[in-house]
Parts: sequence; structure tokens; C-alpha cells
Amino acid sequence: MGRLEADCHDKDKAQALRGDDSFEAALDKGTSILEKYLTVRDRAYGGRMGSIGWPPNYNPEHLLLSVEAPSANRRVMVTRHRNPASVDANARDQYERCYVLVRKNGQWRVDSLKERYFGEDRWKTAIL
Repeated sequence: MGRLEADCHDKDKAQALRGDDSFEAALDKGTSILEKYLTVRDRAYGGRMGSIGWPPNYNPEHLLLSVEAPSANRRVMVTRHRNPASVDANARDQYERCYVLVRKNGQWRVDSLKERYFGEDRWKTAIL
């Protein structure tokens, strides 16, 4: 997903220069990934990838803090994201993300996402 976000970012810049539709095609590819890996339910923006984050929201280098199994068909995974330009290890530009995964019909899918800044107690709902 991080690679796709970087690709969308590059295509968005190129589209602005050339006026082509490569950015929309990249977003469509992202939507097909979301359809494959997210649970089926009503979502903000209709479950379509309508924008991208920069730097990418999904990065395999983000720190995995914990994985909990509250039930056989549910996992809660918490990651920490840090702004690579930051020199302060406890900076406010670090944030944590809480992914809830559910297993249905033998397949694991991401169901929801919450996030908070490092050091805060309260989670806020985020858009997948």
C-alpha cells in the first residue's frame, strides 16, 4: 500500500504537468486493493480510495508495538509511525495506529483504523 501511495503521489504530480489521467487510474488500483483487504461494510467515501497521504500512511518500516487476540476471529494491531525528519524520539509528530482485523469465512480483513498522537490516551477514528 505504501508503494501504491508513493506511485499515486508521483502520478498526481505528473498529471498536473501533463494533464493525463494516470492519477485516477492509480486511485482505481488502490480501490481494488481496499476491496480485497477490507471488510465489506459502509465506509466513509464509499470505500473508494479518493486521496493519498504523503509521506505514505502505510510503510513496512513502521514499528509494530503490539498484537492482541481478544477472540479467535479478531486481532488488534498497534503500530507507531514517526516523522523521519524529527530528531526528538518523543516528538508530537509521532503517532500510533490501531488496526482491527477480523476473520470471516477463513479470510483475515482489516475492519477499522484508529489513531492518536504519541503520548495521548484517546484514540480517534481514522479513514482506511
